[in-house]
Amino acid sequence: MTITPPARPRVRRVSYFVAATLALLPIAAPTFAQTPDRPIDPDRAAELFEEARGLEAGNPWAVPLFGPLLFVDPSTRYVVATEGDTNGVLHPEGSVFAGLLPEDVGIANTAVEWGGKRWTMVMWPPPAGYFARRVLIAHELFHRLAPELGLRMTSPTNDHLDSAEGRIWFRLELRALARALAAEGADRREAVLDALRFRARRHEVFPSAAEEERALELNEGLAEYTGVHAALPSLGRAGWAARLVESQEVRAAEAGITRNFAYATGPAYGLLLGALWPEWENEVDEDFDLAEATARAYAAPPARALAASAPAHMDAYDGIALTGFEQKRAAAREQQLAAWRKRFFEEPVLRLPADSAFGYSFNPNALATIEGLGQVLIGGSVRGGWGSLESSSDVLLRRVEGLVVEAIVPAPTDPEARPISGDGWVLDLRESWKLTPGERPGDWTVRPSGP
Repeated sequence: MTITPPARPRVRRVSYFVAATLALLPIAAPTFAQTPDRPIDPDRAAELFEEARGLEAGNPWAVPLFGPLLFVDPSTRYVVATEGDTNGVLHPEGSVFAGLLPEDVGIANTAVEWGGKRWTMVMWPPPAGYFARRVLIAHELFHRLAPELGLRMTSPTNDHLDSAEGRIWFRLELRALARALAAEGADRREAVLDALRFRARRHEVFPSAAEEERALELNEGLAEYTGVHAALPSLGRAGWAARLVESQEVRAAEAGITRNFAYATGPAYGLLLGALWPEWENEVDEDFDLAEATARAYAAPPARALAASAPAHMDAYDGIALTGFEQKRAAAREQQLAAWRKRFFEEPVLRLPADSAFGYSFNPNALATIEGLGQVLIGGSVRGGWGSLESSSDVLLRRVEGLVVEAIVPAPTDPEARPISGDGWVLDLRESWKLTPGERPGDWTVRPSGP
C-alpha cells in the first residue's frame, strides 16, 4: 500500500534541551591491572558489583532488582561472580568468586539458568561510561527478575517492521514520542496522542502487530525502562529516553528495527505513563499493554478513531520526506532479499540443526527478516550440541511456525580443512560430531560421529 499524505504546510520539528544534560555525558572509568590468566580484575569487579547493588535505590519494581550477577570475558570464558554456584565451578577470590564458565553455557548480556541459580550475565568489559554502564546492568538485572513478575520473556519477530508502511508509521511514532518527552501539559498530551495515532494506524494495517509489539515491549522494553529508571536521577530520565528514541529513529534509516524497537519505546511510554500514573509498575503482568495503559492515562480516543486521524498528523513530523525515503528503501530491500534467497536457498549451504543446546548471540541493530522464512543475523554467534559458529557475515535462522529449526550459512570452502570455515564464518565442531553431505548436491550438515 502506498501512503499519500495530505498537502499541509511543513512544521519545523521541535528541538529540546533537558535540564539534566550532565546525566547524559559518559564518564570514563579508571583502568585496573589484569593478567592473561585473570582477564577480569577481581577488585574492579567487586567495585562494579557494589555499584550494581546501588541501583536498588532507583528500582521501580516491588521485588528486589539485584541478585546473582556475573561478569564473563568472552574470549577466555573467565568469570567473576557475586557468589558461588552449586556445581563448584566458582571459587572465592577475595570478596568475589571466580572460575571458568563451562563450554555449554552461552555468553551474552542476558539472564541465564546455570549452577543451580538464575544469574544476570554481563560481558566484560561493561561500558566505560558511568550512566551507560548502569543502564546496561540494570537492564540485564530486570531480565533475571522478570519471571518473579509473572512475565514470559518472548521475542516475536515483528516482521511488519521490515515493510515500508510498517516502518513509516513506526518512525513517525518515534518522532512524536521524542516531542512528547520534551514537552509539558497540553503540548505533551497532543504529542502522546500523535504517537498513539501512528501506532493505531500501524496496528490497523497489520492485525498481528499489536500483540507482537506488546510482547517485545514487555521483554526488552520494560528491561530498558528499568535501566533508565534505576540508573539515572529523576531529572535526567526523560532526556536519556528522548535520546534513545531519536537515536533509534536515526538508526532506522540504515538498519532493521524488528528486534530493537522496544529499547526506545519501552522507556518512552514508561516515563510518559509514570508522569500521570505513579507506580503503574504494580499493575504489570503478562497481559499488560504499555501503550494501551498510556492511552488510558492520557484519555485518548478509541483506537479506531486514532487510526483514522493519523494521516492528517503526518506532515507535522516530516511525513512526506519520510514516506519517499521508505519507498526507495523498500525497492533496495527487494534486491537484498533476492541476494539472500540465492545465498541460502539456491547455492550450496551448511545446515546446523537447532537442537536442545541451540542458542545464538547477535546485535539487535543488525537483524533482518525474510518473511515466512526466518531472520538474518548480520554477524553473530550460533551454538548447539555440535559446537559453535562465529560469523562476520550473514547467517539465516530458519523458522517453522515461529520456532528456529536450523542455522544456515554458505557451504564450507574446504570440507576437509580444520577449522571448518566458509564465507565469513568459522565453525568449531566438537570431536563427537562430523561433517556429512546434505540432501542437495554440494550441501553439508553435521551429525553425531557415533554409529
